[in-house]
Amino acid sequence: MPNTGLCCPLLVSAAPCWSLLPPAGPCCPLLVPAVHFLNPTLLETAAPVVVKRKQRCFLLRRFKMSYRLFFWVLICSVGSAAEEQRQVKVQRGQEAVLQCGGPADASVILLEWTRLDLKADGYVFFYRNKQFYEIYQLPSFHGRVALVDPQVRGGDFSVFLRNADISDSGSYECRVIISTPGQTTHSEIKRVMELKVTDPELTAGRLRGGGSQSRAGGAVAALALICLLLVVQ
Repeated sequence: MPNTGLCCPLLVSAAPCWSLLPPAGPCCPLLVPAVHFLNPTLLETAAPVVVKRKQRCFLLRRFKMSYRLFFWVLICSVGSAAEEQRQVKVQRGQEAVLQCGGPADASVILLEWTRLDLKADGYVFFYRNKQFYEIYQLPSFHGRVALVDPQVRGGDFSVFLRNADISDSGSYECRVIISTPGQTTHSEIKRVMELKVTDPELTAGRLRGGGSQSRAGGAVAALALICLLLVVQ
């Protein structure tokens, strides 16, 4: 065996392979990686370590993928829940509650409910200085809109709409000017609610009409098939 010096003790176990290696100097760090492949004993020892590392890397990648999937599902679920809270669905003739809230200790200076998709001037509900002004209200909402809490306590600025009609479907905005203890300036709050009013009778009629059309279409198709068979015969 050639002289390997004191820096290469691992080369002692690679004695059968010295004929394949170039001459080594007093210190040969570059040959150390090769020893792991030339020495069968070291190779057998390193193989399980490599397998375990690969398994850990695979499990880590699976964990990261599962974590990301859970994260996106959570975001979608929260977004869906928030969307449901912003939309109100009622049937024709029922009472619809349009929700709007703010700080529990807030004092209301001005509260406005408006219909965003209407071009007409006026409000769905107008409240200022602890008083409701019907004079500023749109005629179609007279006598049908009121505060859920007449005292406007606990930051509840919601209103309910009586006897909802199909024409009431649309986007409603709540705008509130409030003052809170310890603040010298007023704050503004805005919320948008989507109201959808459905008519059960109209929906049932459409379903019945759709069923009649399907049956009529089936009868026409059957008649055409009979005629085709007669022509072929």
